[in-house]
Amino acid sequence: MANNKRIAYYDLLNVISCFGVVCLHSNGYVHSFVKDSWWWLRVLVEVLFYFAVPVFFMLSGATLMSYRERYSTTQFIRKRFLKAVFPYLIWGCFFIIVHSFYDSSSISIGGIIMSFTTGKIAYTNYWFFIPLFLLYIFIPFLSLMVLRLNFKQMTCLIAIMILFQSLLPTIYSIFGLEFRISMPIGGYFTYALLGYYIATFDIEKNNKLCYAVFLIAILSMMVRYWLIYISDEKEPMLFTYFGLYAIIPAIAVFLLFKRISITNVRVQKTSTFLAKRSYGIFLIHTFLIVLLSNVVSRQNPCFIPLSALSVYSISLIVVAIMQKGRLTRLIVP
Repeated sequence: MANNKRIAYYDLLNVISCFGVVCLHSNGYVHSFVKDSWWWLRVLVEVLFYFAVPVFFMLSGATLMSYRERYSTTQFIRKRFLKAVFPYLIWGCFFIIVHSFYDSSSISIGGIIMSFTTGKIAYTNYWFFIPLFLLYIFIPFLSLMVLRLNFKQMTCLIAIMILFQSLLPTIYSIFGLEFRISMPIGGYFTYALLGYYIATFDIEKNNKLCYAVFLIAILSMMVRYWLIYISDEKEPMLFTYFGLYAIIPAIAVFLLFKRISITNVRVQKTSTFLAKRSYGIFLIHTFLIVLLSNVVSRQNPCFIPLSALSVYSISLIVVAIMQKGRLTRLIVP
């Protein structure tokens, strides 16, 4: 991965993760736990696309952990600021200003600082960017560690992290117990490490392992679907990105796409075109969902496909147009 050649399955994973996030946010009404006749659909969308955020962090690990092979740490920091942090700040300011026209009393210096440091900005789901930026800060240090680990060492490290971050907490929750052990390292770094691990080592060639992962992933999704479907309130373990219900499907999706050989030039060009617009789509799509919800009720089951398809398409068009401008492309890299 020392050259700048695009990797086809990275682009495809990027695209499906982006679309998956739009679907999840279009399906936000699922968190109200209103058991109407379309409850089954809301739970299905939630379960099918839950891999999206974990896979995006896995892609970050796969593409950035080995940045030292391509450029210096100074260049890495500069690239991350220009491509990720700067657009976040600009769009965050824009949405805060827009919100101030409707509720100026809620605007204060302290509130603005809290909004940017927590990602809790009106019309957005920017919480996602805070752990992403923290990952960027630590990657220069973490990359030195992982680049010195061999296959067996990394396998053991990942196994330990999954054990204490996902497996044991899930088991404890099944028995109604509280898991009190805190991890010295983990969180979304686990996904970044997993992405680098799968991308670097050829574990996708182990058919038995892959089929076992695919089977476990399907079973975990079925179990999560049923548990959410019968629940009357939001159970934390079913809605955390650190549990088995999230990490196993994410691993399966990443492995699946690495196993796929993509040779069709048209598919490659299309996925590359879409992948280059994904970050811009992340930045603006929730605002469009809010606008659409003023026209079509989120309770309406038609809102899910209508929002997912139209919001993704409109966001894509807006970002593609903005990327053609010398100045506007700076905020939709």
